[in-house]
Amino acid sequence: MRHKPLMLFIFITIISSGTASANIISAQANQVVSNPQVTVKSITQQIIDLELQQAVLDVTFTPQNPVMQNTNRKLQSLRKNLAQLQPQGGKTAVDIAVSQAIKARIGKLAVERALLNVTYTPTSPVIQDRERKIKSLNKRFLQLQPNNQTALNVAISQAIKAKMEELKIERALLQTKYSATHPNIVQINSQLRSLETHLVSRR
Repeated sequence: MRHKPLMLFIFITIISSGTASANIISAQANQVVSNPQVTVKSITQQIIDLELQQAVLDVTFTPQNPVMQNTNRKLQSLRKNLAQLQPQGGKTAVDIAVSQAIKARIGKLAVERALLNVTYTPTSPVIQDRERKIKSLNKRFLQLQPNNQTALNVAISQAIKAKMEELKIERALLQTKYSATHPNIVQINSQLRSLETHLVSRR
């Protein structure tokens, strides 16, 4: 009998806790419903991530591969959900967002390829891997933005130039401490020459 107040307290606490949790979940659900832009942004980012993933997987797998088919199903489902949330202009907006992400990824890969060329030959697997990914992403970009190869070339050139500026700053700092023959400075000079070569080929 002496334990009844304690048991009653525990019981009330559990009920209160459950009610609070339910209220939090309800509030979160209402937030998504009342703010569809949050959902649109989330779906758009998921589509971007999957588009990039699919383009990279395309280097390794055929369209009939279960991995590719699963990724494609997810993309179709997300695009359908987005179309329901944004019937007007949703597809165009997400395609532009995907194109921008692809340009950025290709730019990053182009820089990686140029830097790796300092150490590896063009036929090296690590170079060939970047080449295939760039080619696959380039193909997808042109599907989304037909006849817009120029914009892609500009984006790649900008990425290479940005990396070159970064390396020049790094080299300038090193030159205050070391001679021109220091291995780090020699390495940066080689990287800059390789980047310049790839930049010229884009002109």
